[in-house]
Amino acid sequence: MVNQNVLDIGSIRVMPDVLNYQDEFFLYDNISGGEEHDSFFFTGLKESFPLKTNLMIFQICCSGSAIYDIGSMRYIVEASQAILINPYSVLEDFLPQEGFKAMTFVFSADRFLSEDDGSSFMMVHSHVIHPYVLEGSPKEMVIATTIYDFLCDIITGRAGNNPFKEDSVQGSLMILSSLVAQKLSMLEESIPDIGKWNKNGVMNRFLSELSTHCREERSVSYYAAKVFISPKYFAQLILKESGRHAKDWIAEYVIREAKIMLRNGGLTVQEVSNNLNFRNASFFGKYFKKATGQSPKQFMSSLSV
Repeated sequence: MVNQNVLDIGSIRVMPDVLNYQDEFFLYDNISGGEEHDSFFFTGLKESFPLKTNLMIFQICCSGSAIYDIGSMRYIVEASQAILINPYSVLEDFLPQEGFKAMTFVFSADRFLSEDDGSSFMMVHSHVIHPYVLEGSPKEMVIATTIYDFLCDIITGRAGNNPFKEDSVQGSLMILSSLVAQKLSMLEESIPDIGKWNKNGVMNRFLSELSTHCREERSVSYYAAKVFISPKYFAQLILKESGRHAKDWIAEYVIREAKIMLRNGGLTVQEVSNNLNFRNASFFGKYFKKATGQSPKQFMSSLSV
């Protein structure tokens, strides 16, 4: 099997200048000191791209702009905007422009799924199934910056001995999540009923299982069994929550893995087919072409153009 470059808690924990709060969330900024392009969080990971992230990333642009290539889509983020990157995304490239400065919040994929979390936490975690670019008002930028600075003070100890440290952290993140949830609700024409956003949300569990097993399993029934419901009801729930069929989600993840292997080089089409558990290269080629409009070899040839 080919190695998959993954950004997870273990890899981010050892990065320099990243603040770690109990392996639940991490903070990073390039606002003061250093060359903004060389010292920035994603820039140091460039050699690992394409990179699958098992984390939720919320990055606020304070000045300048940056381009993010995520899952074959391009996102441009400018000053007073933020990008929310969902877990199980594939970061293909990051291009910071001159003067780009940002604050970065990184959360473990299950950070929002505790019994005590409010509906805004649940909404953000359960609803974000693709990246979003969010617009911030001057007042909201001040609030986000204040929260970021306060959390930095808590992690580094600059806030002093705080007997209510956990409450302070939880309250700060609750305010941040409510701002993000409000922005998401304004972007979406319809937001699913908050009552169904719970720690056992089917969509989250599906994407988690899909991220782990998409190289071996492509059947809807397999993932339905993982969440202990019938394939028919599972398919209905996924369509209702995401607006897309479960089989389309599965195909997207399989093709994403295939593109990563083909792009990284060193593997033949037959070897990629084997790694993705297709019965033969011909069947894999038809599956790939149906999803992308290109054969695997055509895709590989287009990378060198």
